Amino acid sequence: MLKAEYELPENRYPRVLRDFPRWAEVGAFNDALLRRVAALPGVEAVAVASDHPLAAGFTNSFTVVGREGEARNWPEISIRSVSAGYARVTGLALVAGRHLQPADTADAPAVLVINETARRLFFPTQDPLGQQIAFWGTPRTIVGVVADEKMHGLAQAAPPAAYAPVGQLPLADTLLVRTKGDPAAFAPQVRGVVREIDPGLAVFGVEPLRQTMSASLAQERFTTTLLGLFAALTLGLASLGVYGVLSHGVAQRAREIGLRLALGAHPSGVVRLVMREGLVLAVAGMAVGLAAAVLLGSAIKVLLFGVGATDVATFTLSPLVIVASALVAAYVPARRAARVEPAVVLHLN
Repeated sequence: MLKAEYELPENRYPRVLRDFPRWAEVGAFNDALLRRVAALPGVEAVAVASDHPLAAGFTNSFTVVGREGEARNWPEISIRSVSAGYARVTGLALVAGRHLQPADTADAPAVLVINETARRLFFPTQDPLGQQIAFWGTPRTIVGVVADEKMHGLAQAAPPAAYAPVGQLPLADTLLVRTKGDPAAFAPQVRGVVREIDPGLAVFGVEPLRQTMSASLAQERFTTTLLGLFAALTLGLASLGVYGVLSHGVAQRAREIGLRLALGAHPSGVVRLVMREGLVLAVAGMAVGLAAAVLLGSAIKVLLFGVGATDVATFTLSPLVIVASALVAAYVPARRAARVEPAVVLHLN
């Protein structure tokens, strides 16, 4: 999918409030853009919208007609102005009712489509189809329910959202094009179409949507990498700590170990003894760490993507890694203890 953004200048595309939503110049530009881009070879679907997928867009207060008193307890709803082809371009699945259609113009009854999050929050026990949502002084009939779409980056849950026809809410400033081939290859053609319609109009942000998606994940990647580095450093320090404690313990118990060996203890038994102590330290620390992780998990939830704060796999794998690291760290002092010469130790002590 290719994305291109534009901004229609007020002097050539007047947007007089009293004429809203019948802004003739704006509507003519959007119609020409959709028609000409759709005619390009290799274009499968095209749409204009007020925001591209993953963009936050804008929110607005609203009421459900007949339930105005409940609005004070509701969050604002994200609103997107989209053309009829938006669902086909983005792959937005229909859950109930219908998608927006070309016939949903300024002269037709005001309609909109809501997402599943909006249905769940505002119509938990009712059928939303046929009910009306009012904002900007206009009641708009709900004609469809669509699947949730990410609007605040991939790491954030979908907010309640409403999609209004661009003919009734002419706020589009983004072109979305689904192509058969590499979307980047269509960028020059899209720029050319815009120049044909309006030579003085600037087009920016022309790139495949995957690049936009990658940019939206940059912060998450940085945070994940940083946390991974700190985790590796913490694991290294923990292993070093286990090694230091056990080495000190072996030195303090040199006489005891020497006596054990002198009395016939097998070196492998000494190895097991020291490593068992290392395992006890690791398990004790792990128990404290897991308890802290569960208690503090909600604090780092916003930094996580694709995994929960109490992910089962993470809480299973991490202790195994810590135990394995502790055993490896304990092995060196354990081997050193097993090689103690009883006569030398007893003589020194």
